[in-house]
Amino acid sequence: MAQARGGNSKLLFQYQTAARTAPVTPAAKVLPFTSYNVGRDPRRQNNPTVQGSPLGDKSGPGNPIVAGQLKSILDLRTVGYLLKLLLGQPVTTGTTLKTHTFPVDLVDRPYALLELGHSDISKFYRTLDARVHKMAWDIMNLDQSITADIIAGLEVEPVPSTVFDAAPTSVASFRANSGAGVISDGSGATLGQVVGGGIEINTNMVGSELADGSGGYGLFSLGELMFSGKIRAVFDGASAYALARASTSTRLKMVSAATIGADTFDITVDMPYVELMEKAVPKEGMSGLFVDLDWKAHTGATLPTVVLRNDVTSY
Repeated sequence: MAQARGGNSKLLFQYQTAARTAPVTPAAKVLPFTSYNVGRDPRRQNNPTVQGSPLGDKSGPGNPIVAGQLKSILDLRTVGYLLKLLLGQPVTTGTTLKTHTFPVDLVDRPYALLELGHSDISKFYRTLDARVHKMAWDIMNLDQSITADIIAGLEVEPVPSTVFDAAPTSVASFRANSGAGVISDGSGATLGQVVGGGIEINTNMVGSELADGSGGYGLFSLGELMFSGKIRAVFDGASAYALARASTSTRLKMVSAATIGADTFDITVDMPYVELMEKAVPKEGMSGLFVDLDWKAHTGATLPTVVLRNDVTSY
């Protein structure tokens, strides 16, 4: 029997309009990925029945749930599909260069079909009602990548033996570059010299099983929307450290970008009200000292904005 090879795998993506139902007309996109661990937890039932044997009984069918994590390069084109699942339908403006502004609210999120295909063994693991409930990336890491945590309604059973879309749409990757990354207060230098940092956007979504005989998750409830992360700054007794020590809120603007030829694409998360959490500064060695601070966006007069600029017509 043939062995499945990772290099032959392909991840397809398409928005759904009806729960637990694959789109009628295939029009899938190919998503880049470096690892994909979204799959079924069968949650089989243990059987502790006493039956005169030194061995326990075989477990029985349970109620499977589907969850896992997708890791990918930070491609400034296809990341918009994941951001839409995380935050909702963006407002798109522009002509050649498109500006996609994603909402920051508590409205129910879109959902999608995901299919990891292994063509060499004719197995196509198809997930329905997939939601991205958390995304994270590091602005200054040399290898620009993202993680997306996913929960879904179900994985199609039995496993399909034919691909959902034999002619999906692919796009050339336009990967963010750490050399173009920016972490600042958006208008000045109150944070001092920042050398690194990352962001996590978490909807705190929880999947629930419904008593409707369908199995799996049928309800997806949003929790508190959180923007949080870490920054690493030069320790100078002032700047970011002083803001944290005084519990003074700051604006925090994070940009991941890349320029290829005449085109510059970027994703900007601009948070008007952020608190930095004070931590003790490690003091060791002979070289310069740095301070690592956790941060979290909080409520204020205006909300954060999440804006993606690229040449994708719409999401």
